[in-house]
Amino acid sequence: MKTRLRHVIAAGLLVLTSSLQAQTMSFDQVLQKVVDHYPSLRTTEYQVEKARQESIKVASTLGWQLNVQGGINHDLSIFGAPADTVNLAGSLARKLDSGASLSVNANLNRTEADYAISPSLPNPATTSSVDVQYRQPLQKGADNPDFVLAKDNARVQQRLASADRASRYDQLASQLVDIYLGLARVQSQIANTEEAIARSQRLKKYIYRRLDLGLAEDKDKLQVQAQLKGHEATLQTLKQAQVKQVVALNRLMGREPQAALELEQPRPVFDKQDMRLLDSVQQHSPALQAVNGRVKLADNNIKASRDARKDQLDLVLYLGNKTNAGDTGSGSINDSEVVGGARLEFNRGLDRSGYDAQLYQAQLDRYAALSDKRQVLEDLKYNLASLLADRDSVKQTIQAFEQSVVSEQKKLKDAEKRYRQGRTDTDQLIQFEAQLSAAELNRELQRIELLGIDQKLRLLTGQLWHNIQYPPLNLSEEEPQP
Repeated sequence: MKTRLRHVIAAGLLVLTSSLQAQTMSFDQVLQKVVDHYPSLRTTEYQVEKARQESIKVASTLGWQLNVQGGINHDLSIFGAPADTVNLAGSLARKLDSGASLSVNANLNRTEADYAISPSLPNPATTSSVDVQYRQPLQKGADNPDFVLAKDNARVQQRLASADRASRYDQLASQLVDIYLGLARVQSQIANTEEAIARSQRLKKYIYRRLDLGLAEDKDKLQVQAQLKGHEATLQTLKQAQVKQVVALNRLMGREPQAALELEQPRPVFDKQDMRLLDSVQQHSPALQAVNGRVKLADNNIKASRDARKDQLDLVLYLGNKTNAGDTGSGSINDSEVVGGARLEFNRGLDRSGYDAQLYQAQLDRYAALSDKRQVLEDLKYNLASLLADRDSVKQTIQAFEQSVVSEQKKLKDAEKRYRQGRTDTDQLIQFEAQLSAAELNRELQRIELLGIDQKLRLLTGQLWHNIQYPPLNLSEEEPQP
């Protein structure tokens, strides 16, 4: 019975171990899973699509507009006789790209008086007219600035929405870099501590053999046991920290909280390590894209304000046909005449202080945007310079720690040799082992720091997103359940 129970427990542990087997993932794989899962990123996709629809709305303002109206009324005619009138009117109009407007108008009236005013006047009388009208702005509204600027503003708003999306993606990626590197540091510390435990266990076995031979003292055994317990306690603390980091990453990726995860160490990716990267940094920067959008919007507002300040002077041309038909006491009439004409319309506001204030406000917005742009460009330049300086410094530190590790290895090897010969004590051997572990750990931590700088450079230049697929727009979202 006990044997069977042991087999069942062993089988259960095997299944559990396989289910918790760590998945090895690179940073780009982690980032792709985060992008695919993170809900708030989808909001930015909706905002970009919403901004794109604004261009369609603006383009539709140049479409044809149909207007139809009709009615019947009882009133006095122009001759004072009570009359019933039926009216039907319609127009088809649109604004052209040039700013001019074109309309086709039709009107039909049928009037029947209660009594005939004169035998020569038709009763009932039917009048109709059809004409084409063309209006060309000569000052305000010339070249259709409202449409041109609205269309340009719609494109700018789309770029601003894209910049906001990129900014949110970058913020999440920056957070992910910190968590990813934090987990990499913890895993490196765990590996270093496990190596230190292995060395302590080898030393413990050696001391126990010497105790059996009477060549070692109890204090040697106690010292190595204390060292081993200290390493084991440190390892337990590090594993707890590792669990927290893994949970944080799994949360971003939408995985099960306790799903095991191993990190694939990336390699340095930058061959060109100088300020020539600044062009790539500026091209990617969401902050620079946003401030450029603000400058463009301010420029468009200045143009719109200057146009609004102009006098309105329109040239109106029209050409059509009018008919008048009906029965009279002496017969019927059916007159038709081609009509047309041209006129100028002028309108000017006498108080222009509001227009001047609006123009000044737009200019102030432009000055503020340009000032912010100078700050953004300066920040990008110094952020890049700082990362490059940190990278050079860390590379030099790694070289120093590599030399230190070699020295500590030689020192420990010599100490172990002298310990076996009885020419040094356990205290010094343990001290040298601790110094070697510290040097190895510092070297690995600096390597991780260098990889972190590379990831930040990839983020700053936009290279981080070259192999990442943005999630498609999903319009079938269901309301989340509480």
